[in-house]
Amino acid sequence: MTRLATGKKSRKTQSEFQKLWAKAEKLKQENARFRDRLDDIIQRIQTDIGPVEEAAATQQIPLLKRLLALGQRRSLLQWQRQTLDDWIREILEPLMGIDGLEHDVLEELSRYDAFRLGIELDETSSIPLQDQLRTYFEQEQLELQGESQDWQQQVHRDVEKILEQTLGPEPIMPEQHGENADDFFGDELIYEQQRQYDAAVKARNAAREELLEKMFATGGFSEDDEDDRFDFGPDPFDFDSAVTEEDESEIPAAISNVVFKRLFRSIAARLHPDRERDPDKRKKKHTLMTRLLDARKQGDVMTIALMYQEHVGEDATLSKLDEKQLLQALKGQIDELRCEQEDYSLQSPLHRMAYEQFYSTHREKTNRAFKQHIRKIENTGSEARLLALEITSLRALKPHLELRYDERSISALEAFFDFR
Repeated sequence: MTRLATGKKSRKTQSEFQKLWAKAEKLKQENARFRDRLDDIIQRIQTDIGPVEEAAATQQIPLLKRLLALGQRRSLLQWQRQTLDDWIREILEPLMGIDGLEHDVLEELSRYDAFRLGIELDETSSIPLQDQLRTYFEQEQLELQGESQDWQQQVHRDVEKILEQTLGPEPIMPEQHGENADDFFGDELIYEQQRQYDAAVKARNAAREELLEKMFATGGFSEDDEDDRFDFGPDPFDFDSAVTEEDESEIPAAISNVVFKRLFRSIAARLHPDRERDPDKRKKKHTLMTRLLDARKQGDVMTIALMYQEHVGEDATLSKLDEKQLLQALKGQIDELRCEQEDYSLQSPLHRMAYEQFYSTHREKTNRAFKQHIRKIENTGSEARLLALEITSLRALKPHLELRYDERSISALEAFFDFR
C-alpha cells in the first residue's frame, strides 16, 4: 500500500503518481498566480488607460468632422474612398464606446453614410438626419423581411413538389379498426399498414428536412444537384426491400474510472451533511460536499484523492493497482492545467490585451509597457489635432490616404507570409 500525495519517501524514492502530483500542484500554483496577475493588469487597464483613451478619442473629433466632410467629395478614387472610410471607422469606434458624439457630429456622419449609400436626405426637414437615415433602414429591413418570407414560402412549395414527384402523393393514414375485430389476419393487416404508414411519414419528413436545409443554405438547386437530390433511401412500401427498425442513437461509453468513483463515494459517505446533528459541523460538511461535487464535475483527481486521505482516515491508502488506474486521469489533468493559462488569457478581448501587451512576471516590465502604451495614446490625440489643422482640402488629404493604403498593404503581406 502507498500513500498518494504524502509520505516519508525521499525525492528519489517517490512514486510516479507522487511526482506527477507535485508537478500538478506546481502548475496549479502557477496558474493561480497567473490569474491574479492578469486580473490586476485588467483592473489597471480600466483605471489607468481608460481615461487616457477617452481623452484621446475626444481630441480626434475635429479630425473626424474634417474627414466626414471630405469623404463626400465625388472626385475620390475607389481605393482612396475605401481607405478614408476605414480611417473614419477607426476614429469612430472608441467614440461610440464612450458615447462621445454630439448632435452636429452625428448629423455629419448621417450625411456621409447617406452619400456613401446613395440615399437622399431632406436637409430642409425638421426631422434630424440621423432619424431620417434610421427610418430608411427600418423600411428597407421590413421590405427585405417580406421578400424573405415570400421566398421561404416558395421554397416550401418547391420542396413539396419535389417530394410528390419523387415519393408520390402523401401517404394515407390507414383505418384503425377493421370490419371484424376478431379477425386475427385483419388485425395483422391493419398493424402492417400502420407500420408502413409510419415508416413512409418518417422517410418523407427526413427528406423534407434535407431538402429544406439544402435549399435555404444554397438559395436553390443547381443542375449539378439534379442526379443526387432525389436519393432518399429505400421505399418503405417496397416489400422486396428490407425494412429496418427505429434507429437507436449511438452513445459512446463514458470514460469510467472505478477507483475515482469509489474514492468519491467513500468521501461523500463521511461528509454528507444530512448525517450530522451539530449545526456548525453540518455547515462545514455542506461546504466540503460542495467542493467534492465540484471536483467530481471537473474531473479533479487531485482534489478527490486529497480529500480522501484527509477525511476518510489517516490510514487511507491506495494499492499499487489503484494508483496505476489513477495515473492516466492525473496525467490528463496535468495536460489541462498546462492549457489553463492560455484559455484564461483568451476568454475576452480585455484579457487578451492584458496578456499580449502588458503581462510579465516582472512588474517593472509591466510598468514600462503601461507607460509606453499611455504615451502612444497621448501622441495619437496630439497627432489628430495637428492633422485636423493640416487636412483642409482633398489635396492635403490624399498623401495621408496613400500612406495609410501602403501601410495596410504591407501589413496584409506580412500577415499572409506569417500565416504560410
